[in-house]
Amino acid sequence: MKTNRSTRAWLQCVLAMAFLPVGFGGFVRAADAPATILAPANTTVSNAVVRVRSIDDRHKDITYSGSGWTTFNPGSGWYNGTAKSSTVAKAFFEYANPSCTRLKWFCTKSNSRGKADVYVDGVLKSTVDTYSATDQPTSAVFDSGELPLGRHALKVVVTHQKSAAASDYWVECDKVEVVTTETLAVATPQPAPTPIPGAVIVNDSDGSVLCFGNWETETDRDGFHSRDYHACNVQYNYCEFKFTGSAVRWYGSKNKDHGFADVYLDGALQKTVDAYNPAWICNVVLFEKTGLSAGPCHTLRIVVRKDRNPNATDCYQDIDCFEAIQPVNYVEEITKDMRTEYAQIESGAKPYAQPDTWKPVSYAAQSPTTGVSLHAGVLNDAFQRNIDYLNHCFASKTYCDGQGWFGWLPASNEGRLLQGAANSLRWGERADLRNIVDTVVSRIQARQRADGYHNYYPEKDSFACETGGNSERKNYDRVFWTRGLLDAGRAGNAAAYTIVRKFYDWFNGCSYLPRMIIGCNSPNGFPGGPLVYLSPVGTSKDLIVSERFFDQEYWMRELRNQEPLCFTFYPGERPHCYDLLGLEAYIDEYRATGAPKYLDTVLGGWSMYKDNFEHVGGTTAICEANGPYPPKSYKITTGCTGETCGSVFWANINSRLMQLYPTREKYANEIEKEIYNVVLACQDAKGYIRYHNRLHGTKDTPQCQGTCCECSVVGMLAKLPEYIYSTDKDGLFVNLYAASTITWNQGGSSVTLTQTTSFPNAADVTLTVGTPTPKEMNIRIRVPSWAAENMDINVNGKRAATARPGSYASIRREWADNDVVSFTLPMGFKTIKYTGLDQATDNVDRYFLLKGPILLALNDANGRIHADSATLPSLLTPVEDSPLHYEVKGTAYQYLPYWQVTSNFTCFPMVQP
Repeated sequence: MKTNRSTRAWLQCVLAMAFLPVGFGGFVRAADAPATILAPANTTVSNAVVRVRSIDDRHKDITYSGSGWTTFNPGSGWYNGTAKSSTVAKAFFEYANPSCTRLKWFCTKSNSRGKADVYVDGVLKSTVDTYSATDQPTSAVFDSGELPLGRHALKVVVTHQKSAAASDYWVECDKVEVVTTETLAVATPQPAPTPIPGAVIVNDSDGSVLCFGNWETETDRDGFHSRDYHACNVQYNYCEFKFTGSAVRWYGSKNKDHGFADVYLDGALQKTVDAYNPAWICNVVLFEKTGLSAGPCHTLRIVVRKDRNPNATDCYQDIDCFEAIQPVNYVEEITKDMRTEYAQIESGAKPYAQPDTWKPVSYAAQSPTTGVSLHAGVLNDAFQRNIDYLNHCFASKTYCDGQGWFGWLPASNEGRLLQGAANSLRWGERADLRNIVDTVVSRIQARQRADGYHNYYPEKDSFACETGGNSERKNYDRVFWTRGLLDAGRAGNAAAYTIVRKFYDWFNGCSYLPRMIIGCNSPNGFPGGPLVYLSPVGTSKDLIVSERFFDQEYWMRELRNQEPLCFTFYPGERPHCYDLLGLEAYIDEYRATGAPKYLDTVLGGWSMYKDNFEHVGGTTAICEANGPYPPKSYKITTGCTGETCGSVFWANINSRLMQLYPTREKYANEIEKEIYNVVLACQDAKGYIRYHNRLHGTKDTPQCQGTCCECSVVGMLAKLPEYIYSTDKDGLFVNLYAASTITWNQGGSSVTLTQTTSFPNAADVTLTVGTPTPKEMNIRIRVPSWAAENMDINVNGKRAATARPGSYASIRREWADNDVVSFTLPMGFKTIKYTGLDQATDNVDRYFLLKGPILLALNDANGRIHADSATLPSLLTPVEDSPLHYEVKGTAYQYLPYWQVTSNFTCFPMVQP
C-alpha cells in the first residue's frame, strides 16, 4: 500500500501508530495523531496548513460500481478535460478519504442531467438535481460543510430520476474536492549548485514537464521549488521534460523510501539513478548532462523502477524541477503550428506540387485481386461468417439490427455492405452478394443529384457542420462510402465508378473544402482523394484537393521525426487510432507523386506507432476515450483499448508497405498479428463485431449496429485471401499460412500453388505447385520473425534452403507439376513483460504469453502464476483435442487463444516466483 511521501521521514519513527491511506494520492497520517510529533534529525516540522486538493474523475481512488459508467473527453470547462457519467439506477461512485474536514462533489449541469443521492460516511445527506436548462460549467453541486477532522467517505448514487424538463438521467463525476488540515514534515534542502549559464529553473507544473501514469502532486512543501513536486512509486511510470540548449539538470529529493530510476536522453539510456538516502534531503541534482547540441529539441525521460537499494523501504521518485536553457511546451507548440497551417489552408494559400512534377511509384509486388480460394480452416470460417453477417444486415432497412448508426451515418453503412460484399465477390461469384452490390449501388444512383452530391441528408446537416456529431458525416461518412463504391467498381459494377466520379467532381469544387478538416473525427477525410485518384476513374484534381486541404505539413514533420507525442496530443481533432488514416493517405500520395516527404513520413510514423502504441498481439493502444494515451502507456485495465478500427487501418498500411517492400518480413508479420489476434477475436459466431478488443476482464458485446468498427473490419474480413500471397514478374511470395489455392499468370501461362496446413492449430505446411509445363520462377517463403529458430525448407523431400527468422527464403528453380515444398514452422512460446503504465498493485510483474504469433489468454482475470517467467512454458501441458489450449501445472488455470475467449480472462496474468 502506498504511504504518505510528505510525512514518511518522521512517521517511520512512530511505527506503533495505525496509519491509514488517503485517496488523494497516497497521503497518510494517523487518524488520531497528536498535533505535535518529534521529528527525526535533519527534518523540521512546519505549521499546520489547510490543503485543498482536487481529485480527478480518473483518479485511482475514486471507485465506480454498477454499470453504465462512461468516460468521455468533453474538453475545456471540465477539470483535466474529462468526466465520467452513468444513467443506470443504483450505480455509484465513491471516494474514501482517511483524514479531511470537508468534501465537495463537482460536475457540470445541463438539460440531460438527472438526480443523485449523496451520502457522507454512509448517511444520506441530500438528493441533488444536476439539471439546468442551460449548460453550466463544472461547479460544486454538493458541499458537506465542516466535518470533524478524521476519516470520511463521499458516495454519490444514480437514482435514475430527473426533473420533468430534463431530457435524460445522466449523473456526472468531474472531480471531488478535499479540504484537509494537517501538519507536514519538511526535507532538508541541499546547497544550490552553480547555475547553468543562461538557464532557467522549470517547475514540475510547467507545460514542458509531462508526468505520465500514477504521479501524485504534493503541494505546500517547504524546501521544494514553488513548494510542490510530483511523486511516483509505480514501475514504468515516467516523466518527460522537453528543452533546447546544451545542458540539463533534474532536481528531486532522496529519502529512505526512494528507489532507482532509469534516465534517458533522446531515447538513449544515460544512467540509473539511486535516490536512496537515510534522511530526507531535497534540492538534489539527480541527473546532469552538458555538451548537448544546441539546435534540436531534446527529451529527458525519467522512468520509475521497482528496484531499489537493499536498505530502501520503497521505490519512489520525485520530480521537483528542471534546469535548462529553454523549456519546450510540446502541446502548445504543436497546437500553434497546427493553427498556422489551418489558417493557410483556409485562405487557399497552401502550396502544392503540380501534376507535371509527379513521378508515380509502382508496387514491387502485387497482392492478388482475384484467383485465391480459401480452404477449410480458421480464416475460411471467419470469411464465411462475414458473408452470413452481410446477408443478415442487408435484410434490414437500416442494414443493421434496429436503427443503429444508420440515421446518423447512413452512407458509411452503404459503404460497409459494399466493402464486404464486393471484396467477397473477388474470390468467387455468389448471387446473394451480387444482389447486395447491385441493389445498394442502384439505390445510391437513384438518390444522387445531377451535380454529383449523393447523400441522405442536406449539405447544411453535413458538409456545412463544423461542430457536433453531424460534422463527422463530411469525412467519416464520405470516405467509408467511397471505399465501398470503389470496391463495387473493382467487383464489376461499372455504375459504382460513375457515381464516385460524379460525386468527387462536385466535392473537388465545393465551397466547403477550406474547412473540411474542422469537425468531428476529421482524420477520416485524409484517404478519400488519394483512393479515388489511384482508381480507374481518378483525376489529378482528386490528389490536388488532398494536397491543398488535407495534407498537414506540421504533423508530417513530427511523424518523420518519430515524435510519439504527435499522436498522443494530435491537435487537429481527438487524438486516437483514426490518426493512422494519415499514414494510409500518405502512402498513396507517395505512390502517386513519388515525393520523398510522403515516404519518409510513413516510415517514421510506422516505427513511431509500432514502438509506442501497439499492444503485444497487435491491438491498438490509443483509443477515442479515456485519454490521453501517452507513448508506451498500453492501458489495459483503465481506459478503453483495442479499438477494432485501428487494427484495420494498421493492416491497410502494412499491406501497402508489403507491396512496396515485399522482402521486408515485418510488414507481413504485422498483418498476421492483426488477423489472428484482432480480426478473429472481434467476430462472434454470427459474424457480429466487437467495437473494442479488451485484453483483460470480459470481452465487448458483439454488435450489428453499423458502428465504425463494423464498417472497417467487414471489408478486411472479405479481403483475407488477398493477404496470403503476393506476385511479381519473378514469381510468388508466400506471406501467410492458411489452407488455400492461388492461381496466377506467370510469364504468360497459368500457374497454381496449393497450400495445405491447419495453421495455427499445427505447424506443418506443404505447398504443391501446379504448372502444365515446367516453369522457372522464384518462390519466396516467409520465415516469421516470431520463429523460435532457423527454418529448414524442403523441395520434394530434400532440403533446399535454411533461412533465419524475419526473412524470406528464396527458392529459384525450374518448377515442375506437382513439385512439393514442405516445412515446419518453429512455433515456440515467448513471454513478454508488460511495461505499460497500468501496473498491478505492489508492482507485481505481468507477462503476455505467445505461441508463435498467437496471443494466449489465461481463463481467470485475477490469475496469478507462481513461476519464473522464463520457465513458464515448461509448466504448460497441451489439452487433448483442443489445439493451442494448455493446462498450467499445479493450478486450475488454462491458457487458450485470445480469439477463442468467451468468459472472464486476462492476457497478462501476474507471474512471480
